[in-house]
Amino acid sequence: MQLIGSTQVHYIRCVKPNPEASSELFDCQLVADQLRFAGMQEAVRISRAAYPHRLPRKDFLKRFGPLRAGTDVRDDAQLPALLAALLQPDAFCLGKTKVFMRGSTLPDLEDQRLALCTRRVVQLQAAWRGLGARRYRAAAAAAVLRIGCAARRRSARRVAATRRGAGGRVRRVWRGALARRRCAALRTSRAATRIQAALRRHRLDRPYAARKRAAVRVQAAGRARLARSRCAKMAEERKVQATYEYQLNEARARLQAEADEKSALAAEKARLETALREKAQDDGRAAERLEEELAQVRVGLGLTLTLTLTLTLTLTLPQP
Repeated sequence: MQLIGSTQVHYIRCVKPNPEASSELFDCQLVADQLRFAGMQEAVRISRAAYPHRLPRKDFLKRFGPLRAGTDVRDDAQLPALLAALLQPDAFCLGKTKVFMRGSTLPDLEDQRLALCTRRVVQLQAAWRGLGARRYRAAAAAAVLRIGCAARRRSARRVAATRRGAGGRVRRVWRGALARRRCAALRTSRAATRIQAALRRHRLDRPYAARKRAAVRVQAAGRARLARSRCAKMAEERKVQATYEYQLNEARARLQAEADEKSALAAEKARLETALREKAQDDGRAAERLEEELAQVRVGLGLTLTLTLTLTLTLTLPQP
C-alpha cells in the first residue's frame, strides 16, 4: 500500500466505437453516451468553468509577449501589463508561478499569436522577395548596361574599322600617286643626268685622248731607254765572260765538281772495302768481283786525277 501510495495513479477509460467491435465503424451516439455516463462531459464542463489552462509565467511571457508592442519577454515585471492588455479582467488569474486562464482564453491568444506570426512571416517573405527583386533589378540594370556598352563598343568598332578601311584606301591611293610622281621625276632626273654625263664625256674625250697618246709615247720612250741600257749591260757581260778571268772561274768550278766527285768515289771505295772485308770469309767469288770493281774504281780515280792535274796545269799556264 505504501508503494502504491507513492505512485501517481492514472485511470484509463476505454470507449467502444461500435457495438460490433469493428475497427472501421464509429457510432457517434454510442460514444457520446459512454462519455456522458462516465462523467467525462461533466468533468470537462467543470474544468472549463474554472481555470483549465495553466502556464508558467516565463513561458506565457515568452510565448505571448510579442502580441503587445514594446514588451520585453525577459522582464517578468511586465507580465501584469501584458495580461491587462490582452485579456479581460475576469478571464485570467495571476499566481506566483503560473498564469491561470479560462477555457476560451488560450485559443483566442493562440489565434492572435498565429495571426501575428503569419503577418511576420508575410513581412519576412515580402522583405526577402523585395531583396531578391532589388538584386535582380540591379543585376538586370548592370546586364543592360553591359549589353549597351557592348553594343556601343561593337558599333564603334565597326565605324572605326570602316573609317580605317576608307582611310587606308585613301592613303594607299595617295601614296601610289606620290610614288608615281617621284618615279617620273626620278626618270627625268636620270635622263638629264645621262645626257649631261654624255656631254661632259664628249667634251673631255679629246683632251683625254691627247694626254693618253702623249703618255703612251712617253712610256714607249722610257721602255726603249730601259731596253737599250739592258742590251748594253748584256753586251758587257758577254765581253767579261770571254776574258781569262771568266775561264779561270769556270775551271775552278769544274775542279770543285771533280773534287766533289772524288769525295763521292772515296766514300764509295770505303763502303766497298768494308763490304768486302765483311763478306770475304763467306763468298770468295764475291770478294774477287769486289776486287775487280775496286781496281776499276782505282783506275777511274787515277784517270780522274790525271785529267784534273792536266786541266789545272793548262789553266795555270799563261796563254800566248
